Amino acid sequence: MQNEHESERRIADLLDEAKQLCNIIGKSIVTAKANLPKPKRDPPPPPTPESTS
Repeated sequence: MQNEHESERRIADLLDEAKQLCNIIGKSIVTAKANLPKPKRDPPPPPTPESTS
């Protein structure tokens, strides 16, 4: 009986640690995506002679 209780406690501890690691990894992914360089926008094309008349 004691051994079964210890096993259940160990599993609960491991599940808690796994959830914590998932949260840490998830937040790291969000942070990494937020820190990606922003893509530069292409400047608009110069006006053509037809559009200026």
